[in-house]
Amino acid sequence: MKLYLKLLIGLLFTSALTGCIGEDYDVGVPTAHLYNDTGDMQLTEANIR
Repeated sequence: MKLYLKLLIGLLFTSALTGCIGEDYDVGVPTAHLYNDTGDMQLTEANIR
């Protein structure tokens, strides 16, 4: 019984750690590009309210 309890606690601890590590990411500002025959053109940023 103690073995199952230790395995359950270890599994919960491991899953909690992987959840914390998995959410640690940095997403920058998204950019938009327009692809046409003449080439790649980055669209300008707009401030819409």
